[in-house]
Amino acid sequence: MIKIENIQLNGCIDAVSSKSMAHRYLICSALSDFSSSLYIPNISDDIKMTINCLKKLGADIKIDGRILKVIPINIDKLKKINEVLKFDMGESGTTFRFMLPVITSLLDRCEFAGRGRLPQRPIKELVDILKKSGCLISSDKLPFKITNKFRFNNVDIRGDISSQYISGLLLCAPMQNEDVRIDIISKLESKPYVDMTIDVMKKYGIEIVQEKKSYFISKNNKYTNKGISNIIQKIEGDWSNVAFFFSCRSNRKQTDRNKRT
Repeated sequence: MIKIENIQLNGCIDAVSSKSMAHRYLICSALSDFSSSLYIPNISDDIKMTINCLKKLGADIKIDGRILKVIPINIDKLKKINEVLKFDMGESGTTFRFMLPVITSLLDRCEFAGRGRLPQRPIKELVDILKKSGCLISSDKLPFKITNKFRFNNVDIRGDISSQYISGLLLCAPMQNEDVRIDIISKLESKPYVDMTIDVMKKYGIEIVQEKKSYFISKNNKYTNKGISNIIQKIEGDWSNVAFFFSCRSNRKQTDRNKRT
């Protein structure tokens, strides 16, 4: 028999590092021109997938306790690689949707694979955009091979499917070497996540002009962290994880009130 007693919850906990924030900082750091130091006390499997992809592209990411030292990708060296690089997305949908446009903006040939339910998760809209730009894709779902570099200057995308598609396009926009305009053709869901992408990119020198339903990135924008390279960027905690405890506290108070009445 297992007996569970109802006791008052108390104590202190640390917020788990925000995966959403960590993905963005890692990518911007790897695409920048100077090394970065990121404070990420909790490295999830999803974050490990993004780290592995960036390492495959040539970034040097070293973990020293809770600090990640990111030495950027050498773009010139990457251009000289003759082999077809293979990227494992694991089961991370965020890694896949962010890294797909980023990787294809850097490489003429590459392969993508994933595990678990990832091959069944939606990606069609982003794949269609790559195809329209001239990318040749061997399949509509993982695993697949892609030939031809992703190049675009104006793209229409729905905003009510996944904000990660938009964030992925924003992250690769500075690598297009021309002005980029991203038009949202439906209601933008999860806008705060797109705003998060814009805020992190701004710290790395990218200015994004927001209009009512579009984003504009000038071709003069290049990733740079020259002004913050000596500052440890702390990835904030994801306090949504404490919702369960607040809920328990709220339910307990309601129960106590019911008893008094």
